[in-house]
Amino acid sequence: MDKFIIGKKRANVASVSDCEARPSVSGAVFLTKWKKTFMETGFSNWKKRVEKLNAHEALGYHREAVLKFKSLKSNVNVFSQISKEKLTQMKENRACLLKIISSLRYLAVQRVAIPGRTDETSNFDNLLRLRCEDNQLLLIWLQRETYKWTSHDVQNEILGILSHKLPRKLLEDIKSAEYLAIIADETTDMANKEQFSICIRFVDVSLEIEEYFLGLYSIQSNTAKALFDIIINILRRFDLPTSNCRGQCFDAQCFDGSANMAGLYKGVQANFMEMEKRSMFVHYLAHCLNLTLQDTVKAVPECRNALNVMKDLIHFVIDSPKRLDLFAHLEVDASANLKPLCPTSEVTSKCQDIDVDSSTLPRIRKVPKKYDDSINLSVETFTEVCDKYRRLYYETMDTSISFLESRFKTQPFMSVNQSEQFLLDIDKEHLLLHRSMFHEIIQSSDSANTSSLDDIVKYLQQENHLFDLQSELVKFMCVVLTIPVTSCTVERSFSCLRRVKTYLRSITRQDRLNIIALLNAHTDESMKLDLDAICDEFICKNDLRRSTFAIKN
Repeated sequence: MDKFIIGKKRANVASVSDCEARPSVSGAVFLTKWKKTFMETGFSNWKKRVEKLNAHEALGYHREAVLKFKSLKSNVNVFSQISKEKLTQMKENRACLLKIISSLRYLAVQRVAIPGRTDETSNFDNLLRLRCEDNQLLLIWLQRETYKWTSHDVQNEILGILSHKLPRKLLEDIKSAEYLAIIADETTDMANKEQFSICIRFVDVSLEIEEYFLGLYSIQSNTAKALFDIIINILRRFDLPTSNCRGQCFDAQCFDGSANMAGLYKGVQANFMEMEKRSMFVHYLAHCLNLTLQDTVKAVPECRNALNVMKDLIHFVIDSPKRLDLFAHLEVDASANLKPLCPTSEVTSKCQDIDVDSSTLPRIRKVPKKYDDSINLSVETFTEVCDKYRRLYYETMDTSISFLESRFKTQPFMSVNQSEQFLLDIDKEHLLLHRSMFHEIIQSSDSANTSSLDDIVKYLQQENHLFDLQSELVKFMCVVLTIPVTSCTVERSFSCLRRVKTYLRSITRQDRLNIIALLNAHTDESMKLDLDAICDEFICKNDLRRSTFAIKN
């Protein structure tokens, strides 16, 4: 009350003299809206006098009236004072807008739902109200009746700017590399929609391997032509030339090898090879090993039956809460928990301190009489139990080796056949010369250990002066390291998809889903984005924003 100048007192009613003097300030027009309470009718709600007077002090028309009244007394140019006040107000508005943008970025990076059941219960509004406790300007901003810049359309626009800034930053690193590889895969989200994930693998100037996730794209058809068109459109959208592609790694969630991806004649990799012959196709090697074990188990009846029995026993226990509780009391190792058995998992049997009968030979069964005597049916017999399991072991190993060769036999031949295509980018004579020089350097160095490709890379990274001396060798190393062998980055994007698009958020639009997935997958890069540049881009959209917020750059 002391800091207010009471202009009138009548019938227990008060008004502020500076505000009441508004019409007499040289006929000046107020730039902000004003209310009649403190200017004409007077204030009489004395129970809330402190709260109302503090709120009135923070209002724009009160500050403008005080400024004009002081300027009138001191004979200072009113318009220059108004300009300074306007500029100060625009800077404060910009600070509030930065708080709004940073709050949206935080929710997206932490994959927290932005909207709520109502606007008042949304996580975005609750976060802003929480930040008001430490920021008086933001509290005043949210108390405005109009133009708070927190609507759903504004949120989508800010998130769109964030999603455009982040890929630009990622593409700067990708385009700095000479070669790149494509890693792609498809999956189904919670809404039973097909999502196609794209990642780019490249090697930077220090021979460090990087894999960047570029987004999720909804597909209507999973044919080879449709998937190929999507990949080409994405490369063109990000201005990535196919001539720099040296590797493809495709996988799928069903069908062994995914014919639409890995088809030899009409698959995605075949269409890509027609466009760029130097791009080597690599099927997900870990998946190949997984399929090999699965085929082996199916081909050997004894292994299949043993795993089926174990699988049924596990489900017999975990499907009943009573049996699971009983099993918990019988556990010896507290860290051992029953989990559903995967047919391709490695199973280790440990029978310790358990009274189990020793293995015996099965009973020899007679040949059924219904078969013709002309058919020679020989029944395999064993004299000892170890002979039976030895035969089973050899059968399992032979079957595994056979499937391993069928799954992996084409990889070495493919590498040898296409190595000539790689050398089209490299001077063969200089490569051989640099290779000989590198061998001499390694032999002269006592501490160098180059027993593997990883050792060579580490040595080149330590002796970075060799990058200029061994340019062709470094270029060849970049090509080799660019070729992908797994699709782990794409699989991690599927994990991100399951965290972002949950059952409670199953109706999320594709553009919002892609934005949040990008920001969440690249957390470190998202937190390093320049919010001032994002704020300037948002302000420059229309004239109203330019007159409300200050532009930094």
